[in-house]
Amino acid sequence: MRNRCVTLSILIVPTQIASMLLITILWNVYSTELYIVPPETGASATYGVLFSLIPITLSFVFARLLKIKGFRALVTLLQSLVVGVSVYVILLPFTGNLSWIASTFALMASIWVLARGDSKSKTAFVGVFSISASILLALSFPLVAILVFSTMLAIFDLYAVFKGPLSKGLPFALVAQVGSMMIGVGDMIFYALIPSSLYLHKGVLIGLIALILVNLGAIISAKLLEKRETIPGLPIPLLLTLPLFII
Repeated sequence: MRNRCVTLSILIVPTQIASMLLITILWNVYSTELYIVPPETGASATYGVLFSLIPITLSFVFARLLKIKGFRALVTLLQSLVVGVSVYVILLPFTGNLSWIASTFALMASIWVLARGDSKSKTAFVGVFSISASILLALSFPLVAILVFSTMLAIFDLYAVFKGPLSKGLPFALVAQVGSMMIGVGDMIFYALIPSSLYLHKGVLIGLIALILVNLGAIISAKLLEKRETIPGLPIPLLLTLPLFII
């Protein structure tokens, strides 16, 4: 059990801390600068469409070159686009429109890792993806929406693990893995999102308490793995942090 606790810490805590730190930086910048609509609205919209179409088109071409097909191609592209958009959002205040170049490279690298990477590189990708998705969600939605999203995913998590598509294991491309311990990407996102969102809206103390409770819930879930091959990872952490959303 001690080894599992260490493994969980290696997988979860860095993504949580990175998400909280980046949200602090971006919220300070966005709340004071980037919510202002520029005067050249039409030109900005045109450039926005162009800068969006270029990486999206390149990603489809790249996916075809790597011979990724079907549902796996869709999942790969969607995950990679989240990383690409996040890189753009993070770098935009500091590099301006040049951030789309880094965003495109990040998108291509994500597709490559998911198509050709080994287990370590895919685990690293899941960590980066979790940080990216948690930042975008925390900055885009109010706290009540985060609670609704978390609750809906927790309910789906219960169904998927006990009765649905995850009852026979997790798709390898969608998990972070250290040793025999595997955590689904959805759980990883919300392990970072819950403390980050509470930290953003309710302050440092509540955020740190949420971080501790999420990890405690993850450890309890890992303990239950002694009795089952697969356990839903989100319901217990969400249940433990639920009072923090309503105080």
